[in-house]
Amino acid sequence: MNPRAKTVLERREDARRAERHSKMVVNISDPSESIWFVIPRVPTSLNKMLRKHWSFRAKEQEIWNDEVFIAVPIERRQQWKKLIFKEDGKPNPAVHVQVEIKVVWAKRRLDPDGLTGSLKPILDAMRKNRLIYNDSPRWLTLIPTQKLTSHAGGQPRTEIFVRCVRKALA
Repeated sequence: MNPRAKTVLERREDARRAERHSKMVVNISDPSESIWFVIPRVPTSLNKMLRKHWSFRAKEQEIWNDEVFIAVPIERRQQWKKLIFKEDGKPNPAVHVQVEIKVVWAKRRLDPDGLTGSLKPILDAMRKNRLIYNDSPRWLTLIPTQKLTSHAGGQPRTEIFVRCVRKALA
């Protein structure tokens, strides 16, 4: 097992242990709640991902699941769940989620369709961790952006900003 994956697994276990011991009661009153978090890695480009074996893609997806799980604190996940889901676990129809994902590359940027396609594992990880209900246009607006690091030796990373937008029910 590579050292990076071992670290992610250890961090995930620590987060789960803390979640089991957490008994927070959270109250959401602001409909414009948002979550911002940074993951210290960038997605694999769509072209590279499509050429990989299915087992590599599955491992890559599991790493993104872990990274999103670790990046968002337990309390924020509980708050967010109460905001976008009803008490019965179904999605709140009055809520639309806007997700802005900024990928900061070290070397070069991707073409627009490659960027959007490379974000699928991140959206799937957000769905698995219940930060979004679904990635269909009815529930989510995706805003993909990218830039190069501002200085030599800058860290590549993925910055994710999730905003809840109330929509009027007709």
